[in-house]
Order: sequence, then C-alpha cells, then structure tokens
Amino acid sequence: IDTDVFAMMDALSRDDKPEAFLRLRSILDSGENVYKLLALICSQFEIMLSAKEMREEGNSLPAIQKTLEVHEFRLKKALQFAESYNIGQLRQILLRAYQVDHNIKSGLLEQRLALEMFVAEI
Repeated sequence: IDTDVFAMMDALSRDDKPEAFLRLRSILDSGENVYKLLALICSQFEIMLSAKEMREEGNSLPAIQKTLEVHEFRLKKALQFAESYNIGQLRQILLRAYQVDHNIKSGLLEQRLALEMFVAEI
C-alpha cells in the first residue's frame, strides 16, 4: 500500500487527477482498509507540512530527518511532493483530510465517496 500511496501522492503533486483516481481506485479495489489508507495519507501530508516548514526555516535534510524521525526516502519524497504546494495549501489539505476521517467515522459520507471527493479537491 505504501508504494501505491506514494504513486497517488506523486500524481496529486503533478496535478494528474486521472492517475491519482486510478491509484486510489486500485487501492480501494484491492480491499485495503480505508482507515489505514487515510492514516497513510494524513501521515504523508503531516510530514510534507513539517518538512516544508523546517526547510523554509533553513534546516538541513539531516536535521529535518532527525527531528521528524522518518526514513530518508520518505522524507525526500515528502519534500519533493511539497514543492507543488505552499504551506497554507498543505495546512488546508491536511485539515480537509482530518475532516474526511471525521465524516467517514461519523457516517456522514460513505468511505469510497469521501476519499474520491478528497482527491478531487486537492
């Protein structure tokens, strides 16, 4: 699932919605747990936001990695994806992801629809 989520995030960062939807549907059709998927998406956006903020403060890659305690590959991917967004956009996307989680858990939206709407909004 990590590979598929990275591919979906890569498509989103390139604003390639058809590819992002294809990856999302592939993940969902494989029977992957929606909560696990959403947790991975939130985690990746959290890393993107934190890493971008730290980078803009002048921190080096090793310093960011040490602070965030994430694998170097994941950090580099997060920084690469974060280039497509400003800090305000990343905050808004992350807040929206948390809202999607809430909407699914509270029964306001069906799982698949909620995730598809989230991808469409990014």
